[in-house]
Amino acid sequence: MNRCRGISTLTTALVMIVSIIISLVTLSIIMLSMQYIMNFTNIKISTIKKLINTRITFIYGEYNKTNKNFYIVMENQGPTINSISEIKISFGGLGSYDIYVFSSMPCTQCKCWNVIEVDNPNGIWDHGETLIIYLYNCTALEPPYSIDIVHPMVGKFTFSFGEKPWNIQ
Repeated sequence: MNRCRGISTLTTALVMIVSIIISLVTLSIIMLSMQYIMNFTNIKISTIKKLINTRITFIYGEYNKTNKNFYIVMENQGPTINSISEIKISFGGLGSYDIYVFSSMPCTQCKCWNVIEVDNPNGIWDHGETLIIYLYNCTALEPPYSIDIVHPMVGKFTFSFGEKPWNIQ
């Protein structure tokens, strides 16, 4: 009888130790998961704060008949936007809308855009910096003109301008 009682006590002790180890492993997994969720949430919150604080102001836009391009003047009134070339631009007039690609060597025969940084030409759109965006279009557009500026880190901004039609030829 004594021998069974000893085995039973040993078995109970082993079950208790295994239970404690399983509990500790489970607690560790839960704590790591909570840490991951907190880090992910903090990243999302900081991204949302940046999106809320980001503002791009449209200053002026018009068609230049001599150079056969549109130029649009904008100012960044939010945080710095890294890598201007990552900006995606959609542009069009009444009834048409196209995606324009960034080009360091634009021509009037392509749907592309280029930029001049007025204050600090470094490829980064700093707070308070003014950009002049040149859009090269080879088709006639009817106003009002509309431009969408999209950047992965700051979201989408839409601006419209122009009242009278321009005949691009």
